[in-house]
Amino acid sequence: MHTLWGMTSAPLLAVLCAFPVSGQIADATRLFEEGNRLYAEGAYMEALARYQEAQTFGFTSGALLLNAGNAYYRLDERGQALRYYEKAYRLLGEEPHLMHNLQLVRSQVASPYAALPVPVWEEWWQRAAGSRSPWMFFAAGAVLYLVASLLFAQRAWTQRRSPWHRRARTAALGLAILLMATAFGASLGTTSGAAAIVIGRTAELREDPSGPAILDVTEGVKVDVLTWEEDVAEVRLPNGVRGYMPREVLGEI
Repeated sequence: MHTLWGMTSAPLLAVLCAFPVSGQIADATRLFEEGNRLYAEGAYMEALARYQEAQTFGFTSGALLLNAGNAYYRLDERGQALRYYEKAYRLLGEEPHLMHNLQLVRSQVASPYAALPVPVWEEWWQRAAGSRSPWMFFAAGAVLYLVASLLFAQRAWTQRRSPWHRRARTAALGLAILLMATAFGASLGTTSGAAAIVIGRTAELREDPSGPAILDVTEGVKVDVLTWEEDVAEVRLPNGVRGYMPREVLGEI
């Protein structure tokens, strides 16, 4: 059942981004609650307009994204609903109402393209790099690099040689390099590439921007965006097939 989430201003303010002007907080809150009222009255298009207007003030919250997804669902726009639920998931995590709605819409727009299997090493990397900030890896690597430098300096100063000292230096330096490389890779993973949802009823996939269509992709399919161009985007389907789609049929997550 698709119900509103965060009806009062209290949960809204808990997740409201910082605003430079206090009046903007009041305006965003008013628009959010107005949108909720219109949604409750069944005016879903008008509710969406209020939610979108609230975002022009720089407001982003899981509650707004979830409720916008609900409104799109009521308007039978499954692709947009899935897009906003995916965006809300990034802020709310496995919130029960969101997960129920997300799983429901995913089942209704099930992708006909089987996803490629993820190699074990790539799955490990995604968990490691995705669960921690790149700065945490970098900070840990910097500390270990400092430790290795101090150990090398101590050896040069004292001229003492011992197996444990050599092993400690090597281990500290090796771990420092590994952690810094992980930080670099994680930072690339957070800034390169994007994901999008097909929000049109169907979208033509072309081999090149001006070439003939090779596939009709249905609404709600999630694709990886490889490059954004002026009017088209190069995308990769879940099964690995690559091609070009018009930007207007894609909603970036």
